[in-house]
Amino acid sequence: MAFNSELPMFGYSLAVLDVVWMISTGMALYFAITRRISKHQLWMKRSFITTNVFVVFRLFIPLALLLTPEGQAPDYQFAITVQVALWGMLGIYEWRRT
Repeated sequence: MAFNSELPMFGYSLAVLDVVWMISTGMALYFAITRRISKHQLWMKRSFITTNVFVVFRLFIPLALLLTPEGQAPDYQFAITVQVALWGMLGIYEWRRT
């Protein structure tokens, strides 16, 4: 879980990602139950994107480690990488959707 991380900023960043993921999946479930399928599909796409942030973050770990100064924990670099991946991917989706 996010709050068990030894790197607090990274843990908080993952907590934000977890909340966004749960909200987007919950909204998709709500719209499926109420039979509003077009809104359900929209929220499922957002949930899918949010889920894939975990994968994208793993791909960018080497870059975050390269940007970390010698002798410093990569806490902030990891936190920024997660947030850039999350809001960047959702932003691109919303921009392309309109």
